Amino acid sequence: MSTLPGILADIADIAGIDAAYEVARSHGGTRVSIPPRAVKGHWLTELLGIETADKICQGLATLDPDGKLRGVQNEIIP
Repeated sequence: MSTLPGILADIADIAGIDAAYEVARSHGGTRVSIPPRAVKGHWLTELLGIETADKICQGLATLDPDGKLRGVQNEIIP
């Protein structure tokens, strides 16, 4: 379990501390959206590669009441 703040802790738990630090360095202090599956051209995919990005996307995704997979919307990266 990571001691990083907010969503960075979740990212570290899913993909490791180095991935979380890369996200913080790249997008810390900004508001981001993360899709439920990694897509080519998305900032997270460009930053970490498709495999790691998809692992994070799937790890953060939730199901809405209709059973549709939803990504993270308008989250601030600490």
